[in-house]
Amino acid sequence: MGLMAELIRTPVMPADKLSLYKAQVLNALEHQNDSPAAIGRRKITKLLYGADSIYARTPTQEGVSSILPDDLRRYIARWERPDGAVLGVVGAFEPRKMLALVEREFGDWAPALGQPDEPPVVPRGQPPAVPTLPGSAATAGSQITATVAIATPAAKPEPSPSRPAGNAITAAMDSPAITVPSFIPLTDPAAVTTSASSSRRPAVYLVDRAGLTQAYVLTAEPGITLSDPDLFSLDVLSGVFNSFGGQLFDKLRSREGLAYSVSGGWDSPPDHPGLFVAGGQTSSPGEFLRSLRQLLAQAAAAAPSVQELEAAKAETLNSFAFNFSSTSNQLQRILVYDLLGLPQNFLFQYVQGIERVEQRDVAKAAAAHLHPERQVVVVVGDREVTQPSLEAVGFEVYPMRLDD
Repeated sequence: MGLMAELIRTPVMPADKLSLYKAQVLNALEHQNDSPAAIGRRKITKLLYGADSIYARTPTQEGVSSILPDDLRRYIARWERPDGAVLGVVGAFEPRKMLALVEREFGDWAPALGQPDEPPVVPRGQPPAVPTLPGSAATAGSQITATVAIATPAAKPEPSPSRPAGNAITAAMDSPAITVPSFIPLTDPAAVTTSASSSRRPAVYLVDRAGLTQAYVLTAEPGITLSDPDLFSLDVLSGVFNSFGGQLFDKLRSREGLAYSVSGGWDSPPDHPGLFVAGGQTSSPGEFLRSLRQLLAQAAAAAPSVQELEAAKAETLNSFAFNFSSTSNQLQRILVYDLLGLPQNFLFQYVQGIERVEQRDVAKAAAAHLHPERQVVVVVGDREVTQPSLEAVGFEVYPMRLDD
C-alpha cells in the first residue's frame, strides 16, 4: 500500500522510460494501416464524429514525439487528485485495519499546489452526425472547419457516505484545424432528404489499398448512450444479428457466401452517443453491401421472430455469470460504476431489462435507430477491383485518401 501511494502521489517521470514508451507508440503508429479493419473503423469514426473530435482523435508521430516529462507532470498535477478518484481493495483482510492503513497512506493526499479546489471539467465532444454527400449543395466548392464543443457536465453530486468530500476514501470490500465535410444531424429528416436527393446513387467512401484480395466494408450511423431507454432492445437486436446462426451470419455467410466474418450492433458509451456499425470482409463488396443494407432495412421494418428473439436473449443472459469470473473484475466494475455515477446494481438492472424485452420493443427501437439508407459507408480495398464491384450494383464511389 505504501508503494502504491508513492506511485500515485509522487510518481517519478524518468526521461529514459518515457523515451521507451514513446518508441513503442511510434512503432505501433507505423503499423496502424496494416489492418484494413482498423483503417475502416478509424475513417468511419472520423466521418461521423468529425476529424478533430475527442472521440475520433488518433495519435500522430509529431504529437507523440513532442511529449516531454514535464508534460506528464502537468497532466498528473491537473487530473490525478483525491476528489476525482475512487480507491478499491478486495481480498482477505480485517476491514477496520485496512481502512486505518488506507487513511495512513492516503489520508493527507490533496490536490497539487496551484490547482483549483474543484476538479477540472471533463471535456465532452459533439455528438456524431451524418456528413453530407460530397458534391452536394452544402459542400460544393467549399468545406467547413469542424469544431469541438465542451459541454458542461452534470452538477456535482452531493457528498455521500460512499464518496465523502475532500479526501474521498472508499474501501470496497465485497460488492461491485482539420477540415471535414459539413455535418447534418440525423434528427433533421428534411436536411437528410435534401442531401440524399442531390446524389443519384448511394455514396461509398473508398480507401484504396492496392493488392488487397478482400475488401473491408463498414456502414455506420449515430447511436445511443448507456442511458438510452432503447438500450436493452437494441442489445437484443444486436444478438439477433450476431449470434451463431443469427441473421447476418445466416444470410451473408451461410446462404449467400458473401463473407466469412460479418457483424453489426450498437456501442453505448456512458458519457456520449456511440455508433451503430455493421460490416465485414468480403471478395464481393458490391453484393455484400447491397445485401447488408437490405437485411438492415428489413430489421428496421419488421420485428424478429419469437425464436430469434428468445435465442438472442438467452445468449446475453447466459453470459451473465462471466461478470463474476474474478474478484478483480468485480472490483473494477464497482469502481467504474462509482466514477460514472451508475448504481451498483446496474448489472442486475441490465439483466432485468433484457428479460423484459419483447418483439414489439425491438421493432420500435429498430425503427427509431436503424436507418441503412442514411448510413455512412467506408470500404477499404483495391480500387481496381472494389470500385467496379460497388458501381455495378448502384453505388457512387468517392475516393478517400489514407491520410485524410
